[in-house]
Amino acid sequence: MNMSKKILDSSQQVRRILRILRLLSSNNNMTSTEIFDHLIEDCKEVSIRSIQRDLKVLLDDGYLDKRKSGKVTFWKLKKHSNIDFSPKNIRESEMISFYILKAYISTFRGTTIETDLNELANKLESMVPGSVFLEDPFYGDQNIGAYDYSNKHEILRLCIKHINEKNWIKIKYERLTDDMVKDYTIFPQFLYTYLGTIYLIAYNPSHKRSTNFAIQNIKSIEEIYNTRKTEPKFDYDKFRTERFAVIDGDVEIVKIVIKKAYVKYFENRHIHISQKVSKSKLGNLNIEMMVPISSDFISWLSRWCNAIADIEPKKLKDEVIKQLKDAVKSLDV
Repeated sequence: MNMSKKILDSSQQVRRILRILRLLSSNNNMTSTEIFDHLIEDCKEVSIRSIQRDLKVLLDDGYLDKRKSGKVTFWKLKKHSNIDFSPKNIRESEMISFYILKAYISTFRGTTIETDLNELANKLESMVPGSVFLEDPFYGDQNIGAYDYSNKHEILRLCIKHINEKNWIKIKYERLTDDMVKDYTIFPQFLYTYLGTIYLIAYNPSHKRSTNFAIQNIKSIEEIYNTRKTEPKFDYDKFRTERFAVIDGDVEIVKIVIKKAYVKYFENRHIHISQKVSKSKLGNLNIEMMVPISSDFISWLSRWCNAIADIEPKKLKDEVIKQLKDAVKSLDV
């Protein structure tokens, strides 16, 4: 099919039509109003009438189909229109990253930096058209049990301030294990989220490692002045290696045997940075890791107890059995 000469009469119309085709290539069954709402973000001079004229041109040239539902008309690309707007010369990992970035950028609509991000958004749209990631998870943490930080704005502000200024601080921190509030002198390094909770990563000189502090348990933050302490370097690989989930500790060799019937739930999954995976002749899955034997790790093993045939070392196996027995006992009425 050849584009009608009418399309070539206006460079603006050409740009609009290409944009419409990109939209419809990833969002079939759109109304002219929906198309207008997308285009108006990038092209302020566009009108609903110009969109309707463009759609008529594409319909006449055989690129589109339309259907009516009551008084509403829906437009979509014809199946055999031979228009391909899929990204070219982009690796799959890059393409996924670009789509994720697009979803993140969309969360800044209506903010003071929206205009600054529009150029990047337009560039991404030309490379990876359409939206494939649901935007909603980027607006708020969807994890069950996500913590409400509305009363922790000042704590978060101070964390960000001292991370950027590279200050040593003293915090009062409530330990949930014994309900005690304890003072810690730490060097804040980063923030990160895990299962609905925001954590402060900070170097703890008492432990000689970077460790985690849950934001909701930080009661106060005080800058330490005139300290002669040097700035500790953050070792990301060491940080990942020394913990399972959130809790860190001294690592040990752990071996887990997954029953054949449950292998499909563990294959091709990243559990820990140190993991080594192999299959036995019986079809079981052997997983070996260097991890701290922490409450997080024991809880994870307990959750998968039906899938596990064996655990080493024995002390870890005994801890898992104890946790399961305690759970049964507490529920036994």
